[in-house]
Amino acid sequence: MASNELKKTDWLAPVVGRILYDRGYMGFLTNDYGAALEDLEHSIAVYAKLRHEVGLRITASIRELVHARTTGQFGRATLSENLKVFAASDAPDARRWVANCHVHLATFCLEQRDPEAAHVHLDEAEREFDRSRIVTGSGKVLYIRGACHLLRGERERALHALAAAVASYRRFGRCEELAGVCHAYGRALEHAGDHGRAGLVYKMGFAADPLMDNRAGIAKCKRRLRVLRLA
Repeated sequence: MASNELKKTDWLAPVVGRILYDRGYMGFLTNDYGAALEDLEHSIAVYAKLRHEVGLRITASIRELVHARTTGQFGRATLSENLKVFAASDAPDARRWVANCHVHLATFCLEQRDPEAAHVHLDEAEREFDRSRIVTGSGKVLYIRGACHLLRGERERALHALAAAVASYRRFGRCEELAGVCHAYGRALEHAGDHGRAGLVYKMGFAADPLMDNRAGIAKCKRRLRVLRLA
């Protein structure tokens, strides 16, 4: 009986780790950061006992994103270390997370106003998404690339990348950060003098699902609509 129970526990443990990770990630998307951290820490503990390095590192990467939202401090060193582990692993999720880590590092570089470094990470992410045939990753890469072009004053490139990003998000039904993408695209359109289209894009962002990491983007879109007197 004890042996059967042990086997049952061994089988359930990775499932529990994944459920805790998923619940923590949903807490991140819905801005429930306290609950997210609690679930992610428990998931890490489960993976640590299993010596499941890739699961542990994936969960730890999301934990760094939550920390960045709550403390303003981005765990660049942790993500860089996680990236090395993913790159050396042949686990199914590892290759996707090579790309994801590059995307998160590119986001950090953008926030530090270093678009050149961000483009380097985006190039790596793009190559990995292509190699892994993950088509849904292109929207996020285009979003950050467009924001980098906007930061550098490259309006035409920004418009092209951000228009493609919005199209990609809509094509694949992706909701996460859609409002942020719309805000960036709307700003690019405003800079180009196309306030009418900018207003339409802001309205799309304002209508995004607030439970999918969109609250900050929705607020930004609402502010721009007020400025344009369309709210």
